[in-house]
Amino acid sequence: MTDTMFLTIIFLLEILLFYYLPTLNAEQTLFGIVLKDNDFQTYGFPILRSYRRDLLIIAAVSLIGLYLLRELSLNSLAVAYTFATVAILFPLFKYSRQTWQLRDKRTISRLATPLKP
Repeated sequence: MTDTMFLTIIFLLEILLFYYLPTLNAEQTLFGIVLKDNDFQTYGFPILRSYRRDLLIIAAVSLIGLYLLRELSLNSLAVAYTFATVAILFPLFKYSRQTWQLRDKRTISRLATPLKP
């Protein structure tokens, strides 16, 4: 029982971290990508809402699965926790790919300048 509670608390902290992760850098960034001036308001917020909705759905299903598997052996609980943790990463990659298409191309520089002329 204590193992289940411990894993649940860790999982909820992971959910909290990934919930606020896309907007940690600055105001006009989403998933660490600088967006154009008006794209954050028009396209960024719907992407952010969809990401958070998918994350909360995965969290609810994973928590239900963790509590249903607590009656089985401890090994099955660890496997379920690992799958739940990996499942959190899927919306992150999905929506960061969508955000990459909205990036501000003026902020990306692929030219390396030498330190000494």
